[in-house]
Amino acid sequence: MRTAFWFAVAFGIFLAAGLATLKYVVLPKVGEYQGEILARVSEASGMDVSAKHLRGGWSGFTPFVEMEEVLFREPAKVTSPSSGDRTGGAIALSLPLVRAAVSIP
Repeated sequence: MRTAFWFAVAFGIFLAAGLATLKYVVLPKVGEYQGEILARVSEASGMDVSAKHLRGGWSGFTPFVEMEEVLFREPAKVTSPSSGDRTGGAIALSLPLVRAAVSIP
């Protein structure tokens, strides 16, 4: 019984430390990784992706990451015959705000 209690206490401390690190260390500095994040989005989508601003934070008990003025552009070499009159670098999709949030129950 004692072991279970101390395990629960240790788990609670570990969880609180992890959330505090996320809130005060990781999310405020997410803008510093904008280039790396956009490179991964570009790789996953196969398109050139740019964003004007990237930030992270908390809303209540919900961590989030936001990107403003996100543009998806056609790749420099468009090889698909279905691309129509779009040329490399043409804007394929423009999003004023993209927000990803994790809801913690």
